[in-house]
This record gives sequence, C-alpha cells and structure tokens, in this order.
Amino acid sequence: MLLLSGDILYGDVLIRSVGNHELFVENFRGIINYENTKLVLQGKCQIVIITGECLTILSYVEHMIRLKGIIHVIEFRS
Repeated sequence: MLLLSGDILYGDVLIRSVGNHELFVENFRGIINYENTKLVLQGKCQIVIITGECLTILSYVEHMIRLKGIIHVIEFRS
C-alpha cells in the first residue's frame, strides 16, 4: 500500500522553522497580505497568518516562501 503524506493527500501547507527567526513555507496558493508585522497566506483549505516583528521576505518562488524576522505566532484559520 502506498502511503502519501498530508501535504500531497490533502494539500496541506508545510512550514519549517529555524528557531523563531526564519520560516520556510511551502504548498500555499498565494499571498493575501504582507506587512512587516504580518504575513497572510492562502492555502488550499486554510489561511495561514504569521505575525512578528521586522518580517522580511527573503525569497518567493512559485509556492515556496522564505521569511526572516522575529516570529511570534503562526495561526491557521479555516
């Protein structure tokens, strides 16, 4: 039996953090809002809200973003 991960099966957003100062977010559909204190991303089934200080997009390629700053909260909304 082939087991598929949640990101493939359900279209989940993948988030990888380096401490609280850098994030890699993959498998999202687009940016809804971007400010230096908040980033809002549209996933397939949810919205991801990242809040913090001095948030800077280091790279943005297709469905992957690299974010730097002081990350306080990562929130998921249906």
